[in-house]
Amino acid sequence: MLCFVSGGSASGKSALAERICAALPAERHIYIATMPVHGPEDERKVARHHALRAGRGFETLEMPNRLYPVPPDAAVLLECLSTFTANRMFSGETPPACGWLDGLWAELQPLLSRPGPTVIVSAEVGADGMAYDPYTEDYRRTLTGLGVRFCARSDCAVEAVCGRMRVHKGALPF
Repeated sequence: MLCFVSGGSASGKSALAERICAALPAERHIYIATMPVHGPEDERKVARHHALRAGRGFETLEMPNRLYPVPPDAAVLLECLSTFTANRMFSGETPPACGWLDGLWAELQPLLSRPGPTVIVSAEVGADGMAYDPYTEDYRRTLTGLGVRFCARSDCAVEAVCGRMRVHKGALPF
């Protein structure tokens, strides 16, 4: 099962994704954290997130820049695609020859081709109607393109809005 959860900042998407992942039948529930830690404020944020998940059965793996293999049968929550995409695109690396969209999609395939269930969280970044610098616009196009691909491939696509959920495709596991 592949479930895609999107929403704006502070929309409740992370809590919803954790609830979805926790409801999935699996021996292990792995939380892939993509936020890089660059100082005390980030360390406090990570500690807070760990505390929020404490006792909920998640094993946290920090993968801010590269995704590494995870057990094939585990339920996996990638938190979040937007941060992972920004980490990769703004790392100073040269974009892949095929472009960021296709390059990142290829990087995500090992996670998506596992037999175990996967939940992907992503921020909505294209709805404000603003125009930004070319780098930010490339990021928005790339993230939106990844979201379109995930929605097409997913069994379940959910949008979090103001702490409420809107199911656009499939059904939730609870």
